[in-house]
Amino acid sequence: MTQSDPAAGTIVRRMPVQKRSRERFELILDAAVALISEKGVDQLKMNDIVERTGVKHGSLYQYFPEKRAVIATLLDVYNRQGHDCVRLALEPVKTEADLFRALTRILDEYFEMFSTHPVMGDLIGATRADPELQKLEEADIRILSGILADAMRRAGVAGRNGSAETTAMMLMDLIAAVVCRAVCQPQEEAEQTVSQFKQLLAGGLANL
Repeated sequence: MTQSDPAAGTIVRRMPVQKRSRERFELILDAAVALISEKGVDQLKMNDIVERTGVKHGSLYQYFPEKRAVIATLLDVYNRQGHDCVRLALEPVKTEADLFRALTRILDEYFEMFSTHPVMGDLIGATRADPELQKLEEADIRILSGILADAMRRAGVAGRNGSAETTAMMLMDLIAAVVCRAVCQPQEEAEQTVSQFKQLLAGGLANL
């Protein structure tokens, strides 16, 4: 596991090289996910991770010197999954119709990711009060919007009304906001939210 962006500084921990260390590293992250799911990110404590994993305090702090490093590394894990999702969906885009299909696929897959891993919402919420974690999210959205802007250019919809990068960033922000709202709603309402946003996308791409 490497840093997503230089802006992340040292808070995103690197994956250890040796097998035993890698296994311990993953054990810590799995325990942190379970604890956040049970108690929420604000109640996550390093002592709880020690108790849950049996990893000694010294070893834990060798991997993660503070709670923020645990949260940042988990954010990095999920952000990378999002990057893979977006790249795969946008790779074949050549036309405006392709772009619409790709964006709806991204929306559906993000909704599934957040529904399957509700801790993702907790982690994103944790960034709001921490400037260092906000840098991770800003780096993430820059990566995603860059991928989308390239696809928009291939589809011939970039530059009609301003910068492709700015438009792409707004689209990715909107998708994230819709998904975060939908996962908090009952299933029927969530499906309606996602469906209505797809309709907005269908009508809006022509005006980008």
